[in-house]
Amino acid sequence: MRSNWKLCKLKEIINIKHGYAFKGAFFTDIPNTNLILTPGNFKIGGGFKYSKGKYYTEEYPIEYKLNPGDVIVTMTDLSKAGDTLGYSAKIPYSEFNLLHNQRLGLVENLAPEEVDLDFIYWLLRRPDYQKFIVNGATGSTVRHTSPSRILEFEFELPPPEEQKKIADILSELEKKIELNESANTVNESISQTLFRSWFVDFDPVKAKIEAKAKGGNPQEAAMQTISGKSLEELKQLSSKSFQKLAETADLFPDELIETEQGDIPKGWRFSTIGDETSIYGGGTPSTKEKIYWNGRNWWATPKDMSKLKDKVLIETDRKITDEGVSKISSGILPIDTVLMSSRAPVGYLAISKIPISINQGFIAMVCDKKLTSEYIIQWAEQKMNEITQRASGTTFLEISKKNFKPIQILVPSGEVLKEYSSLVKIYYEIITTNVHANNFLEAIIDLLLPRLLNQGLKFCDDE
Repeated sequence: MRSNWKLCKLKEIINIKHGYAFKGAFFTDIPNTNLILTPGNFKIGGGFKYSKGKYYTEEYPIEYKLNPGDVIVTMTDLSKAGDTLGYSAKIPYSEFNLLHNQRLGLVENLAPEEVDLDFIYWLLRRPDYQKFIVNGATGSTVRHTSPSRILEFEFELPPPEEQKKIADILSELEKKIELNESANTVNESISQTLFRSWFVDFDPVKAKIEAKAKGGNPQEAAMQTISGKSLEELKQLSSKSFQKLAETADLFPDELIETEQGDIPKGWRFSTIGDETSIYGGGTPSTKEKIYWNGRNWWATPKDMSKLKDKVLIETDRKITDEGVSKISSGILPIDTVLMSSRAPVGYLAISKIPISINQGFIAMVCDKKLTSEYIIQWAEQKMNEITQRASGTTFLEISKKNFKPIQILVPSGEVLKEYSSLVKIYYEIITTNVHANNFLEAIIDLLLPRLLNQGLKFCDDE
């Protein structure tokens, strides 16, 4: 132990406060300002994430409203390995009232002059700490820990100044990750909004129809709808930007035609996903045969998809050999294949940015005809309710290729499809770049975290 570090247990410097037992009768899926936090708001390895949660409609004790900068820990985990059990998360600035639910613990600093709370946040993400928690957990299906167990963890505490410097180094890296994640959320949102406007609501087409009916300029109306700008704002654009926007507006027809499935833009048509893409399933080589495993070929399972923060796949947990690939009928699927988990659960989506083999838990859509992966993934997102309704099963829901292939898909004109895909492809390239960057930053944190918290800044000096 370094001379100016002291050996202590967490119970000497912090307390863990239990959350409130919010009443289930007042839970709702309809968003409001009161969001109840759960273990689902913890990343594997620690850190905060937003996830689909429950909202609260009744009054609650104000002391259970969490504040930005608060540190919480999770004391329940549904995974066999206890993937998030005991890990910490830091409360972000939020538009919601983030509520301190039971089975989450709030870290209370008992010695603020001696202990930096951000340092504690990182301490509670140390691998040896989490191993200590999991080894003492109770329950088999659902893993549990307790404040008393957490507070027994023993470690070496550096002086306050060094605590802050260590926490600052790690927090700066985490901040870069969060900025990339925010950028990816924006890019995904733009892609979804554009798809809905062009291919679900037909906004540019309807704008032209309305302008024509009123004796206006259909092109200008479509330009305003596509850009979200007023006519005066359009006139302020550079001539090049104005011309590009005008060319995009001209791609859309000014008429809707009736079909049995509903009104669609003139020149567009309905088809089925089975006719417009090549659909594949996958398989699992025998796990008893070593010759099939730990090779050079990426092999995906729905578990790989469950870990994704963004809808791009750049790596998998396991790889298979060429012999393993030969045991899977679909072989190796090309880059930009759209993957959808077909069971346990149905509906994880991603564009594979690597050549990929898949197990039997997928429906893979190879975009080798007219439609692009950028279009197909947004279509699948829009159609997810229908997709899940077509799933069946007793143990768990699964959708078969037979039930998936007949699902209806709108095929737009080639010019509009090309324009949409060229725009959205840029967004997905940015997302992919940011995912690679975040993987690198997370690897740096994984390297630095145990070393800084065990060796302090001396580790950096030695390096």
